[in-house]
Amino acid sequence: MLYFKKEDEKLLRQLLSKVRSQAAQSDPHAAAGALEAEKSQLKAIVGKYNVSEADLNELIRWKHDIHH
Repeated sequence: MLYFKKEDEKLLRQLLSKVRSQAAQSDPHAAAGALEAEKSQLKAIVGKYNVSEADLNELIRWKHDIHH
C-alpha cells in the first residue's frame, strides 16, 4: 500500500490533470469515448436518483477538479 503526504497528493492530482488535458488534446476521439464511459459508469451508480445530464457533467468535472 502506498502512502502520500497531502502535498504529494496535490502535486499528483495536478500532474494527472495535465496528463488528462494533453491526452484530450492529442486524441479528442479517445477523450470523448473515455468521458462517455465515465458518464455511463456514473449513471449506473446515481441513475436511480434521476440526475440530469448537466448534474452528471458537473459531478465528473468536480471529480477531476484538482482542488478536491
